[in-house]
Amino acid sequence: MSLNNENGTVPPFVEKPVAPEEKPKSDDRSAMSHSTMIFGLAALSLSMLGGAIFILDVFQSGLTNNLGTMWIKVIPITLAYMVGWVLCLLSMRSFSNLVLPLLIKYFSWFTLTGVLILYIKIMQKLFEQNYNWEHFFAYNMLLAAGLASLLGLHLLLNEQNLRQYSIPIMLVSTLHLILMVLRFVIIDVNNPIYLLGDLYFFMVMFMLAVLMLAHLGILNPLRNTFDVFFQPTEFQSTEPKDTTT
Repeated sequence: MSLNNENGTVPPFVEKPVAPEEKPKSDDRSAMSHSTMIFGLAALSLSMLGGAIFILDVFQSGLTNNLGTMWIKVIPITLAYMVGWVLCLLSMRSFSNLVLPLLIKYFSWFTLTGVLILYIKIMQKLFEQNYNWEHFFAYNMLLAAGLASLLGLHLLLNEQNLRQYSIPIMLVSTLHLILMVLRFVIIDVNNPIYLLGDLYFFMVMFMLAVLMLAHLGILNPLRNTFDVFFQPTEFQSTEPKDTTT
């Protein structure tokens, strides 16, 4: 008669049961996804609010009154945008947040609206012709910052067509063209050198709208870099090295 039990061991040497492997809790992943989304959107909202207030101060008080504190204001605004951008990127790419891409699209439209309002304000200053080169440089920096914010939000999304953004930009550019004809053809020309400023801003915005409409995929290599960085290691394709000489 065998003394072995069902586990194949002899009593009292009974095999100790092995605890099952712990599986990662989906609650932790969901909590991290929601936390990074909330803090990321809060930082982005804070940066956009601060940027809007700073732009209003520049146009109302003038650039000369803001030169001493300009960089002090720009640094925290930029830092808030970068922190929000990184957190939103982690929420979507690392924790597969499905709600955040829709919210980022709304943020993109809000940013585009702000850029167009800034462009119209610059058109007003160009039409009045009461600016100097110092203000002209400030207008460039403000418009470049707004466009960089818009493109940064665009890079957060896996796939997004910028063609829809080109239509409003073309409409406002057409308005700028009408103001140029009105100012330099119908109204007396006080100083022809101001035409260069109008041509510069018109060509920058119009060419940007054309590039968006053409959808050439200029930003795709940078977006693909993000995809490879956040792709799991086991799914990354490794090309065999060429050992031939």
